[in-house]
Amino acid sequence: MKQQTYPGTAVPGPKDTPATADYWIKEGQYWKRVHVQQRTQLYIPQQTMDGPDVTKLLPQRQTIVKPTSGAFDA
Repeated sequence: MKQQTYPGTAVPGPKDTPATADYWIKEGQYWKRVHVQQRTQLYIPQQTMDGPDVTKLLPQRQTIVKPTSGAFDA
């Protein structure tokens, strides 16, 4: 499966995990959680081996949503 990127953000594919698992990426000072599995609730960061120390994350969050249809509304 080819990794798709979206306008306004660069989302590289996972390095050591299958494309079916959610994963973290680090871009500069920011950590991003990439959700491969569809979500119906807000994500609460959990400690993982590939991500940040969640006790040091600030409370500010930004969510970028990709519609399941694959289309973007302007």
